[in-house]
Amino acid sequence: MASNYVLVAGDLSITKSNEDAFASGNISDLFDLQLKQLIDRSDLFIINHEMALTTSDAGIKKRGGHLKANPSCAKGLKDLGVDLCCTANNHIVDYGTHGLESTYAALDEVEIQHVGSATRLSEIQNSIQYRVGSLNVCVYNVADNEFNLAKEDSGGVNVYDPLESFDHIRQLKQKNDYVLVIFHAGVERYRYPSPYLTRICRKMVECGANAVLCQHSHCIGAAEQYNGAYILYGQGNFLFDDGDNEFYNTGLLIKIDPAKNLVEPVPVVRNGNGVILANPFQSEQILSEFNKRCYEIQQEGKRELLFRSFVSEQRNVYLSALLCNNFWMRVLNKITKGNFYNKLFSNMNLYRLLNILTAEAHKECVLEILEVLKRGNQ
Repeated sequence: MASNYVLVAGDLSITKSNEDAFASGNISDLFDLQLKQLIDRSDLFIINHEMALTTSDAGIKKRGGHLKANPSCAKGLKDLGVDLCCTANNHIVDYGTHGLESTYAALDEVEIQHVGSATRLSEIQNSIQYRVGSLNVCVYNVADNEFNLAKEDSGGVNVYDPLESFDHIRQLKQKNDYVLVIFHAGVERYRYPSPYLTRICRKMVECGANAVLCQHSHCIGAAEQYNGAYILYGQGNFLFDDGDNEFYNTGLLIKIDPAKNLVEPVPVVRNGNGVILANPFQSEQILSEFNKRCYEIQQEGKRELLFRSFVSEQRNVYLSALLCNNFWMRVLNKITKGNFYNKLFSNMNLYRLLNILTAEAHKECVLEILEVLKRGNQ
């Protein structure tokens, strides 16, 4: 007798290269038959819906690009077999509350459920329950705070909050047999968990999560078993035809058998403007590299070393951002081969900045000042 399983795909964003196929509902050229059969046999197929379905050009002010597709593309999502769209991410609010309303209307019309966001804070549905075999399976969708915070007068997502998110998971575990957390968080194009992300995900497990899947990094990362639960730090893209590189060209489908508490990563690869299941050679290569990273993060102190190395490479990017990307300061730093930033962030300046960023009282003040400045620039 075949097992009941949940199938979870990573980031999906429809682009100009495949928008017509989705809009017509004719997606057979984008996905191979084997992939479609795997989806069709699942009890529940979930995607990270990382775009707005809207015709609006009124994007919100934010850092980063704006992702959207025509609302008619919901037909293609239905044809693909999508049951649930997770919308707690950093792009669903790219076109504001009107973009959210348009997205929900398009998904509702083709009877695809959605979770993780709302047009106002008090209406956010952060979880949804399904019957998979004989078990109650709950999907909890949450995201890092990146220009997507819901308020009572504007739409947004279920943002991770240590004062609330862990309690949400505890409460859901009391009512369900299996809790799946889909967490839109992590550093883009970094294949390992940061020390802090590790602490958050492990705490989610301690609160009752049976599996935690981190998306958003746009690359396959690493995974671990913790207290009998599965944590994946980076699922990679599912369909995101927005760059030809080593990160964007592969991803994992996650096949979950809740009754047996088994999780299986299934590699997929980009194929033109679509996606296919990896062939045996590709699958072996992808999983070999994945398993190597899984082994690496089990070595004591390795996560911290890897993260320090990555941050060292990104040093000037972050320091420049703290200086509002001032052109002349970047020039001075380049001329002095990095010594300008060293001098600028030395002694009391460094400690003052550390105090502002780490002390909750100061951080709250700075965030409020920046919010006032943002409103004044709108």
